[in-house]
Parts: sequence; structure tokens; C-alpha cells
Amino acid sequence: MTPEAVGIDIGGTRIKIGRVNERGTVLARAELAAPIDLPFAEALDRIAGAAAPLLAGDEPVRVGIGCAGLIDSRRGVVHTSPNLPLWRDLELGRLMSARLGTPVVVTNDANAFALAEARLGAGAGHRIVVALTLGTGVGGAIVTDGRLFAGTHGFAGELGHMSIERGGPRCPCGNRGCLELYVGRRGLVADYLGRCRWEPGAPGYDLAGGRREQVDPKLIAQAAQQGDAAARETFARAGETLGGALADVANLLDPTVFVIGGGVAQAGELIFAPARRILAERAMARAVAVPAIVPAALGVEAGFIGAALCGLAPGGASGGG
Repeated sequence: MTPEAVGIDIGGTRIKIGRVNERGTVLARAELAAPIDLPFAEALDRIAGAAAPLLAGDEPVRVGIGCAGLIDSRRGVVHTSPNLPLWRDLELGRLMSARLGTPVVVTNDANAFALAEARLGAGAGHRIVVALTLGTGVGGAIVTDGRLFAGTHGFAGELGHMSIERGGPRCPCGNRGCLELYVGRRGLVADYLGRCRWEPGAPGYDLAGGRREQVDPKLIAQAAQQGDAAARETFARAGETLGGALADVANLLDPTVFVIGGGVAQAGELIFAPARRILAERAMARAVAVPAIVPAALGVEAGFIGAALCGLAPGGASGGG
């Protein structure tokens, strides 16, 4: 029988759960709203209640959880999470294992995404995969020969928090000038609103119905497709910044491919084309081979598929998946 596990992807608005086999086939799914404001005990009860039916069967099923934030995957501890501010130094692995009656592995959500894409998605067949998720935040992870590189404490791969501008604005992580501030959702929106013509007849204004709070990367991409020069410039600048950061990573790690996912990445070539151009200009290996930049392939299921793969691994996420 093909081994199976249940993966839980804890997002900022929704929690996605899937029972998955080692080939990545999704056998069952569940979903619930993220319990952002609930005390952690009640939140865990709700998550466990939604996941428990997917564990039913004669064979024991392990569980993997992907959660945004600073995660000690070896101990299964969530130190902090931007999605769940009440979770601090939470022993998520132990507490969920007690509720579900099975071993539980906990990893960073970007690690889960990267592992799924490296083994089964856009990075399959590549030896060294660097994966990034561009959303409200920017997550990152490194997979070598199908195994996660976790680093000494399990915190490796935080590419979104590379400081690309020493005197830049303060990031929520405490650093300054982090990549996340320039290619994440907030940075894109701020850049666009600072550039665009905000008046009736302008593409962005009309798409948002004149409401600035409606502006997001998807809307900016739509405005760009309608010929909005400010929107195109916003994505061009973000892509160039991303490409420069990827060139630094390429010079450090010499990967074979960059896999990019997340909501901002849905803009496609608006951001990928300038990123590829700058990467090709600045990567030291350009005379031999420039790493490809490709869109993620597994969509919204990547998080729980990767979490399940971590659950299936003998060493869990810390063992490299």
C-alpha cells in the first residue's frame, strides 16, 4: 500500500487540509476558516476536529503541518506566526499529536510549498531548487536532491528577509530593507498608489471603484493589462528588485531553478520578465548557465501536499523531507 499522510496548511484566512499519498495524489480534502482570534486551545480543537475524519482507516496516518512564521521544526514549536498572533512559543507538534493520536511534524509553510514543488511540481527533476512565495509576505526555502535544507536551527531559507537596502524601512521581522518590503503585497500596493493617476478614467481607479483599499496585486496586474503605465512600472521595478536578489542567491547557492509562487506571482511575465533579465545580467554563472525562473505548478494544494510529505518522512521536516 502506498504510504499516506494528512497535510495541514495554516494560512492567514483559510486552513486547507488534505490526505495525500507519497506520489502527491490528493485523496480527501477539508477546509475551514483560520481561527485567528481564538485562544490557541480552542483553535487547535477546531483544526483537529476538521483533520480527524481524514485520518480514519485501518492504517496509521502521520500528520504534517505547514505554518507561516518562525518555526522550530525539530521540536515542533511555533515561536511566532504573522497569521496567528496569539501563538507564541506554542508546542504545536506535541499538542496536535495529543489531539489526533498520531505523530505530527511541523514546518514553515514555505518549506512545505518548496518540498511539494521540488518533488512533484515545477522543480521536479532539478537538483537544487530555491522556492519563493510572493504574497503578503515573502517566504523562501531551499531543496537539494529532494530534501529540505533546514539549517542549524531549522530557520534556513528566509529569503524574504534578506536585507537588500541597509537603510531601508523597518520590516515587521525587525530588520531593515527586507526583500519582502519591495516585492510583497504591501510594497507593490504602496508603490503603485504612489505612481498612478488616481482619478476617474484611470484604469486602477476605475477597477477599484475609487476605493484605494481595494487595490491589490491582482488589480494592479489587471490595470497593467489595460495599458496602465504606472502598473507596468510597479511590476517592472518589483521584478528588477527580485531579479537582483535572486542573482545574489544564485551566486551563493548555484541552484538549477527558482520556483516562484504566491498571489503576486500570478502577474506572470509582468514580474518574471524583468526578474529574468536582471538575473541574467548579474549572476556570476551567466557565462555557463543562468538558473531558470519558473512559476509554481501545484496551486493552492502545494502547502498541504508539502506538509503531508514532511509527515511521511522518517525525520520529518528537519530531516529534509
